[in-house]
Amino acid sequence: MRWGIEGESKNSLENLLNTIKKVKKKGAKSIGIASNPSHLDRYEDILKQAKKEGIVDKNFKIYRIETDESFADKFYGAISRLFYRYKLSSGLDEAKKRKTPSWLKKLANFGYKLIGKK
Repeated sequence: MRWGIEGESKNSLENLLNTIKKVKKKGAKSIGIASNPSHLDRYEDILKQAKKEGIVDKNFKIYRIETDESFADKFYGAISRLFYRYKLSSGLDEAKKRKTPSWLKKLANFGYKLIGKK
């Protein structure tokens, strides 16, 4: 079964949690997500925490549909994943409250643009 893009979210955390909520209502036990490997790694970190907190069934699965990833994407993804791990360290409710600091966004975007130009 296929659903459209979840359009209510502002970040990966909200996107995955809102998507899981929608597919749970339909009785789905898995979803396929197409994105670059670094982004999919963050989704798996979020899913792991959701399983730990009992929000999602332990058998729920994400099928990775990997797209190409540039070195710039890997750089941005590494910074984002570190921040997501920090956000998730206090649980999903706290993670939802923690905003990405503007300096971190600027650093990640600066590095992405710098590396991406080569």
